[in-house]
Amino acid sequence: MHSFELPNGDRRTVDTLEVLGGNKYRTANLKGEPVVIDPADPESPYFGAMYLPDGFPPEPEPAPTEADIRTSADARALALAGQYSDAERETCPVQIAEAEALAANPEAYTPFLNMRAEKRGMDAASLAEIVRQRQSAYAAAMGAIYGAMNQILANPPATVLEMEADPRWPTFPTT
Repeated sequence: MHSFELPNGDRRTVDTLEVLGGNKYRTANLKGEPVVIDPADPESPYFGAMYLPDGFPPEPEPAPTEADIRTSADARALALAGQYSDAERETCPVQIAEAEALAANPEAYTPFLNMRAEKRGMDAASLAEIVRQRQSAYAAAMGAIYGAMNQILANPPATVLEMEADPRWPTFPTT
């Protein structure tokens, strides 16, 4: 790859390049026809262009957009939620409601927790406590992810790569 930087800062890249001398070059268009690049010719689309040797200067990395930052937060939240199947996650509101009902009234009707606890060899009150602890931990983790997103939106790093590695994003142990 060979690159030319135009006076307006745009870059054009060509696959092949032959140096003709006198700051003139030859390449081929998409049809394979020869095209002369002459930065000194005002009629040339490359007028005023500067040849950039490989890697000089490097193409600037784009700054993260709001969409990039929000997408990164969503991906982190989905990764955390992905520890459970969609079907199991759909039961979370029922589990939480039953766990809260059981905490408020030990005689509460909790068919989901009763059956699940029975199959796990435990009592519903113990399972309800686990559900409440996990729900609390999950809420805190999601709050940390989206709180970090808000901080990063308010003061974004210079590049997408820096945004992805930003230490403001929380980390969680993987199991």
